[in-house]
Amino acid sequence: ASFIILMIYPGDRLIAFALIVSCTLSVIILERVLPFEISWNESKGDLKVDLAHYILNVVINQFGAFLFFYISIHYKVLNLWPSDLPVWTQILLASLIFDFGLYLIHFLSHQYKRLWLFHELHHSSERVYWLNGQKRHFLHELMEGLPGLFILLLLGAPGFLYITSITLTTI
Repeated sequence: ASFIILMIYPGDRLIAFALIVSCTLSVIILERVLPFEISWNESKGDLKVDLAHYILNVVINQFGAFLFFYISIHYKVLNLWPSDLPVWTQILLASLIFDFGLYLIHFLSHQYKRLWLFHELHHSSERVYWLNGQKRHFLHELMEGLPGLFILLLLGAPGFLYITSITLTTI
């Protein structure tokens, strides 16, 4: 869905598309060739569970992307986004804002027991690899995405920036 929106969005959004594709392939290849732990390349029988979480959370992310895209076209709250900056700079800024929201909720999830109950699933894997990075409770996925989404919407960021940011953090 993000790829489709990026392709139909006017302007030079091919930079965002190329960034998403190259980052995705780089992560997958590098994890196989240079794993942090060699044993992480060995299956622990976790593929089905990890894939199910990945699909569910990507669907949630893509729904958020469509929602953001729609709202960003039809409504401008503060209209403070620096649209005159180069596209790569806007992608970096949007990604930093979005990632700060993810970090904030992640940090708070380690501090508060009620949030930890939703977050602990993310830390339950026996190995770490690109697919189980999305192993999260779906409510926690929503909680993590909302702060960045809200700030970017408030600032009036174009839809392709949120889509690029959420896709890059999903990798």
